[in-house]
Amino acid sequence: MCGVLSGGILLLGALWGRTSSQEDDSLVYRLASRFRDRFIALAGSSQCRAIRQRLPESPKRCQPIVSGGIRILVELIEETLAQGLLPTQTNAKEQTR
Repeated sequence: MCGVLSGGILLLGALWGRTSSQEDDSLVYRLASRFRDRFIALAGSSQCRAIRQRLPESPKRCQPIVSGGIRILVELIEETLAQGLLPTQTNAKEQTR
């Protein structure tokens, strides 16, 4: 798996993942799925080898995928926040007040 994709999914999990096994984690699954779909539309695959084979040989050959993947991730986070869905850490802090 491409590191941009796996890192983005890790970040989404850190922001919206559950903090206990009793919590619903369907939101983070939906976000991860959307990120993966958009990433594949950009890169043509989720697999590092397949992506790298499509890119010209150069020292910074993954740069367009990294910057494009980050842009997709930021857009997805902004869309989610705009829907009023705050990160898990924020929700947990608000519930203890």
